[in-house]
Formats: sequence, structure tokens, C-alpha cells
Amino acid sequence: MRLSHLAPTALAALLIAAPSAVAATAPRSPVVSPRIINGHAPSQAWPAQVSVVLTIGVDQFNCGGTLVSARWILTAGHCATDDTGAVLAPGAVTVDIGGTTRTNGTPFVVDEVLKDPDFTPEVPPNVPPTHDLALLHITTAAPPSLAPLRMITSAAAEAPLWSPGVLAKIIGWGVTEQNVQSATLLEAEVPVIGDASCLGVPALNPGGFDPASMVCAGGGSTDTCAGDSGGPLMVPQNGDFTLVGVTSWGAGCGDPGVPGVYARLGAPSLNAWVHSVVPTVAIAASPSTPSPGDQVTFTANVNRGAETTAPTSLTWDLDDDGAFDDAAGPSAASTIADPGHQFVRLQAVWADGERAVTRDPVSALVAPPPPPPTAPPAPPASPPVQVTGPTPQQLAAQQRAIPIGGISVRTIVRLKTLRGTNGIAVAFQCRVGCAISGQLKVSASTARRYGLRSRTIGSGSGALAAAGNAKMAVRLTPRAKTALRRARNFTATLTTSLSGDLGATVQGTQQISIRR
Repeated sequence: MRLSHLAPTALAALLIAAPSAVAATAPRSPVVSPRIINGHAPSQAWPAQVSVVLTIGVDQFNCGGTLVSARWILTAGHCATDDTGAVLAPGAVTVDIGGTTRTNGTPFVVDEVLKDPDFTPEVPPNVPPTHDLALLHITTAAPPSLAPLRMITSAAAEAPLWSPGVLAKIIGWGVTEQNVQSATLLEAEVPVIGDASCLGVPALNPGGFDPASMVCAGGGSTDTCAGDSGGPLMVPQNGDFTLVGVTSWGAGCGDPGVPGVYARLGAPSLNAWVHSVVPTVAIAASPSTPSPGDQVTFTANVNRGAETTAPTSLTWDLDDDGAFDDAAGPSAASTIADPGHQFVRLQAVWADGERAVTRDPVSALVAPPPPPPTAPPAPPASPPVQVTGPTPQQLAAQQRAIPIGGISVRTIVRLKTLRGTNGIAVAFQCRVGCAISGQLKVSASTARRYGLRSRTIGSGSGALAAAGNAKMAVRLTPRAKTALRRARNFTATLTTSLSGDLGATVQGTQQISIRR
């Protein structure tokens, strides 16, 4: 298991031992290179990341975890139990949320520890834990600034999110070289590996990898390791991330051809247990695929989890600015202005401070133009007249003369939205396959005012393989995101270039007013 003892103990093992059994059970190659394995400094803030420390007798052990609602933390089952599988007392578990080190986040007190009812602990020498999940409840709700991470459901429609080949994100403070844990949070990307491939890895089998409760990721030199147990395996979705796995165990760390193993959060039984405890919300839209200009009705679907009462408030963010101030109640309505994906947020709050949030897309599609009327059959002509049509070169020239599509973008953008994960959303529509790129620039005086080395503060790109609608995200550079954190109102210029398969190009320039 990927749980780490804080004392100098042997970590070279096929399975890193449970809290009160830390002796190595089988050798593995020492970890010698700086890595989560092969990780790097975080590319963004991870407010849902949790440092979990267990105290058992005189020993302490490190794990990770993920905030999945305002009062629940999801971690590995072996990070909340002893080597017999018995649940630890709440006082034996301390948590720190949202930090870049294990101790510079916000500390909370744990008052309840639950394990998956089907959890089985490791059985040395080589039988790993199954259903390796646990939930930690904190006495006070985490503030909105510590936003929970969305969890995958067991619905078949979400299975493609974590299909083989999808690049998933891993983060943690685990071992980066032999017996040494990282002082700061590290992140890396690993591909999800198919079940058949994992069953064929000798180091994980026979009898180790179980697709019913486990999923593999990695297999190269990048991997989780001791001390990363309980941390997240996340996949990108709608400009954010969704939690699909929990770091569980592995045979070595970063060994070529040997992926890490994670608790499969999307498995029906694991998913059902977590959702029976953690409250969540979802949004139903009607119509589900509107056209621009349609009014859409949004309805809240609330899963109470362990909460015994209905939420005290349901509030809506219909313009995706991060503020739940656009509507209140079990439903809301909004007119969809632009084609492409737009996002709506819903927040449910309970009397005890528990809070569940979701951000769901609604796709507005432009209806295709009606087909031209069918011409009546021409009367027979006598004698037939030979007509010479345009040459292929003339046809291509005519096609290039027809605009390939267009773009639309909001002219007023809040600074919080600009600095967020999605930046500025640029909707584009093409009548053929196309590619788009864009750059966001400020004036020289604005650049000087905020200490920017370049006038170009952001960029983005996108493409469509065929006619349709989509959105491009123009995101700030890391330097601009930092420099503009305290900016007031200013103006930026968005330049776009839309190129089609027929060779035509549409250039655009738009002034964007950035408001605090």
C-alpha cells in the first residue's frame, strides 16, 4: 500500500505495509530520481487536496485525501484503519486542507471515520486491499474557497471519462527518492490502463489486481509512491477535473511496465457507498440541447447522502461567474445566447454547514439551414444545349469566397472569470472543418502598470473536424494570472484567426472590458 511511516523505516516493498505492520514483505528497486514519481510543481491551485496524518501508538503515517463536499474527505481504506482492518478513532486522524505543504493549509478536526463496508485489508505477503475507500467527516464545514472536487458517478455515460489512454492527474507529497518524502505538493500525468493489460502484469498478479474494485494508471517512470495513498486520480472534464480513483497500492514505484493501482470510484458498489454518505447535486436541463435564443429550465436533483433533512437553500449561478446570485429554489430558467457549451452551477447548503456544488454544461446548437427547395423537373428540351460549367479552380475560388464561419465572445468579463480555469470562452461556428487560435493583449501602459514583461497575457486554440459549433478557451499565462490578481478595471484586445479546410481565413479583433 502507498502509506508512509514518518519514522526512518524500510519502504522497499511490493506492498507498503499497513499502519502497524511496516516491515518490507518483498524487495523492489530503490527509487532514486526526484519524482511524485517524476512529478513537478503544481500547475494550478488544488484546494480540495488533503494531507492526512494517522497516529497509532507512538507511530505516525502519511496519506493524502480529497475534499468531496464541505464536510467529507475521501481517502483510502488503509489510511483509516489498522492492519486488522479496524477503523481508527477520529482523534487518531488529523487533516490539513488546501496546502502546498502538509501543514500550510487549513487544519480541521475529524469527528467521524467510515470505511467501505466491503473493505478488506492487505494480507501479507502479496494480497492487496480491496474496496480501498474511507470517508472522514470534519466538525466544521470547509469554506467556499476550499472547493470540493466532483466525483464520478457509476453511470455508463461517464465511463468514457476514464477509458484506457485518458491522461489522468495525480498529486501528493509521497516518496520522491528512497525513504524521502516531498516537502511540497507535486503533480504529474499518467495514462489510464485497460483492465486486460493490468491483469497481464506479472508484478500485480496473480490475485492482486481486481477490476471489480481497482483501476490501473501509469506504467512508465511516472507513478504514485509511499505517502501518496488516499490521494486523487483525476481526469479532465469541462475545464475542471473529476475524481475517478483513489491511490491504493503498487508493486514498486515508477517501475517501467508496472502501473499504479487505484480504488475504482466508478465501480457500482464503491460509488453507491460513497454517494450514500456524501451529499451531491446534479442539474437536469429542459430542453437538453437548445438552440441559441431558447429559454432553458434547470431543475435541481439533490442526493442527501447522510444528511437527514432537505437542504436549507438551493442557489444558482447561471452565468458561470462563480457567484450563486442569479436565482434560488429548486429550479431556474435562463435564455441561452450563444452556441457551444455553456455552464450552469448549483449549490445546496444544509443547516449543519454541509455544502454540495456542481457545474454542468448545457450545449446550445445552431440548427442546420433548411435544404433548398427541390426544383420541378424541366420540360424536355430539343435539341439539347451543351453547357460548360466552371472549372475546378473556379469552384475552389467560389468556395473560398464564402465565409467559413464566425466567432462570438462576451465583451465584458469579470477578472475572477479571466483568472479562472476556463479564462475567456470564445464560441465559434464553422460550415467546414476549421481551426481557431487567439491571443489576448493589453496596452503597453497596462503591461507596465502591472509589471508584465509581455503585452500578450493569454492565448488559446481549438478545432472542429467537420461543420459545427464549439468553444475555445483563452487562458492567462501563469505570469499574467499572478500579476493581475489585484488588478482593477482594464481593457484587453482579443485577436482571433479562424482557418477552414478550404483555405479561407477569417480574422477578428474584439475589445474586452475586464471588470473587477
